[in-house]
Amino acid sequence: MLGDNLPSPSEVISLCKSRNISKLRMTSPSIPVLQALRNTGIGVILSPYNEELMLFARIFTAAIDWVETYIVPYARSVDFRYISIGNEDILGDNSMYILTAIHNVVNALRAANLHIPVTTTVSMEVLGTSYKPSQGVFSDKALKMLQPIIYYLAFNKAPLLVNVYPYYAYAAKPDVVGLDYVLFTTSGVVVEDGNLGYSNMFDAMVDAMRAALEQAGGADVEVVVSETGWPSFGGMTGATIQNAKTYNNNLVKHVKSKIGTPKFPGKEIEVYVYSLFNENLKPEGIKRNYDFSSRPCRELGASVLPYRDPNSSRLLRSRSQTHLPSEITSSSPFRLDSPTPVMGHSTSKPSETAYLADGNPAESLLLVMDYTASKPLAIYSFANDNGFDAT
Repeated sequence: MLGDNLPSPSEVISLCKSRNISKLRMTSPSIPVLQALRNTGIGVILSPYNEELMLFARIFTAAIDWVETYIVPYARSVDFRYISIGNEDILGDNSMYILTAIHNVVNALRAANLHIPVTTTVSMEVLGTSYKPSQGVFSDKALKMLQPIIYYLAFNKAPLLVNVYPYYAYAAKPDVVGLDYVLFTTSGVVVEDGNLGYSNMFDAMVDAMRAALEQAGGADVEVVVSETGWPSFGGMTGATIQNAKTYNNNLVKHVKSKIGTPKFPGKEIEVYVYSLFNENLKPEGIKRNYDFSSRPCRELGASVLPYRDPNSSRLLRSRSQTHLPSEITSSSPFRLDSPTPVMGHSTSKPSETAYLADGNPAESLLLVMDYTASKPLAIYSFANDNGFDAT
């Protein structure tokens, strides 16, 4: 993460353990974080930097070195759920290397007698058509790179990780996309798709991605929502504390209900919410403000994570901290109620090393909460009249 006021890895993992956090995502590897994760039972999605993909694809020993450095020493004590090769890079400069890099990492894992699902992460931009959900298809450019990856995922029973941000669809076309549709506050069906009806953008976006996978021969490939969230402020349309609260609160309730999506009723989805902390060294704007432990979100009644004064190594805590429940459920959304395809805003995040005030590296401390109906969990507590309803 890009911040100079972040807690140390051990403090973050201790917090996750104390709050019953069962899964997290790291967008780049960090030995201090992996060491802190040992014997915690916390599931982890781990990724190399996008810039390493060409090296992994061209030099097998580079993939072996990465696996032997970040996976093998921790494999017996850390629960690696998935390894994601490439974060939203299907349409990027490294797209041609992703599949070969996946194969080389898989072979490196097998050489170490490890069997961890290896996949990639895409944004909604890979869809050429997303309206209506049943007509979801990949763009020609994306499909050229994704097709063999999808065959690989289907054969190996690995999921596709998808970063899903309904906020960007709304912000791009607020005159077309209804805010109620994005925030789960509609009273009825907004999008009719044959005999299916969609009342929220999340279900429609997930089903559009599933439809695209079916069209590409990946009907059996599961979709994992590897990121979603809503900015609390930052100057763009809809980036408000109230909308962030509403989105996340209703997201939790939706997933907790176990109703699934119209296309797959009753089917649970693994969803990770971005982000655990604001990143104060990112450029000004909304990308700094997806954290529910930050000062703006304390106005919602959110409990506050420890943070560091950038001018000191002293650990600080908010005086307004509230108690966190041991468990809570939640989830995430995305989609558009217009014939205009939702191409989604690219949400790739820089992966430069950031440092804590005391000089400790925190380069991969992008921790993303996971909310599933089958495994309730939480890291933030909100007063029932101001935020997440913990009931």
